[in-house]
Amino acid sequence: KVPLPTAPSVIAPQEPARETIATAEISSRAQGQILTLAYTWSFDSQPQDGLLLIPASLSTSGQAVWIDSWHMQSGVMICQAALAGSVLSLQGSYAAPPGPDWAWRIELESAEPDSLQLRMFNITPDGEEALAVDALFSPIQT
Repeated sequence: KVPLPTAPSVIAPQEPARETIATAEISSRAQGQILTLAYTWSFDSQPQDGLLLIPASLSTSGQAVWIDSWHMQSGVMICQAALAGSVLSLQGSYAAPPGPDWAWRIELESAEPDSLQLRMFNITPDGEEALAVDALFSPIQT
């Protein structure tokens, strides 16, 4: 289960977390040069999905792409990627008119074998952060 995010342009930490069932699948594309993390979730019973495109050769820094049907709708976010230990951090920005741009950070961590923690943070222009998504994925036992 994953708490649902608040709208990207609004930090609402006083709102209770919402939960949904989420799935994720990791694969490689472009002759193994790109790793993809495709995920699904829902908001108010409406299915949503997203995709991260990450260079497979990322050693410490680079760029990644984030797409999400609810957060980004028809846009994409180019993110700066940084790898430190078991944590991959992706950060980009988005317009929040009439004010300055806000930032969005995605963290992927595999601290435990066979699991992936996905966290997303909304960041104000002043640097104030709010957790928007927290999901823990583990393999499906068949």
